[in-house]
Amino acid sequence: MKKILFAALAALAITSCSQNEEIEAPTQKTEINFRSVVGKSSRAAEATTENLESQGFILYAYNTKTITMDKVTAGSLTTTFINGKKATCTNSNWSVADGPYYWPIAENLQFFAYSPEAGGITNYA
Repeated sequence: MKKILFAALAALAITSCSQNEEIEAPTQKTEINFRSVVGKSSRAAEATTENLESQGFILYAYNTKTITMDKVTAGSLTTTFINGKKATCTNSNWSVADGPYYWPIAENLQFFAYSPEAGGITNYA
């Protein structure tokens, strides 16, 4: 009797958890979101999450069609998706100028970003 009760409770627990999952449909528009995580700096000025959130960053994204990240080359970065737009953080929520931007369906994006904004990037090679 205990085994049957335990099995019934286990089945109930498993089915109750699966009812709360939100699964996005592959054809559904999904907004691109960011979180800030700063790793260890070696020789540069101290980088912290607070610094990044207060300064923001400049973002570039390229649509590489069906080319995956491990196969991307400089020659495959020809279709600009986001071109040097400023990303800012307000109350821990990131937004990108002229956004929101949405993930392309069945295609890949390659992102590049830098911070602080001053100085800029002039050579991508």
